Amino acid sequence: VVYFGNYFAQLDEGDLVVFKPAGDETMYPAPSESFGPTAPYNDGCYRVGIDIPAGSYTITTYEPSAAVTTNECGAFVMKDLDFDEDSIVNSVYVIPGGKQVVTVTDGQYLELFATTATPVAQG
Repeated sequence: VVYFGNYFAQLDEGDLVVFKPAGDETMYPAPSESFGPTAPYNDGCYRVGIDIPAGSYTITTYEPSAAVTTNECGAFVMKDLDFDEDSIVNSVYVIPGGKQVVTVTDGQYLELFATTATPVAQG
């Protein structure tokens, strides 16, 4: 599995996470407040209502990551971090030069894989 940027994981007692190569990545307990990202938001997983505001976002490819992945570039709106078939409530894929729009609400998660989310201008 390939990930870019920051991510959140819900772990239960006894769960094991292995990084290859060892020492290449680091995990920290997630704070209850935002880690302070600013728009536009690149690769990673964001908590809606904590890390990013609820609303609509234009999704485009994030070229530094898109250039090194063989997977499709996309954005995924999730209701939880269970990563099961019911977790994803909306997904969009983009190609270089293309764009899609997603809308997220408080309590959801927005996962960006090789993409950038830019708030849609209000008004």
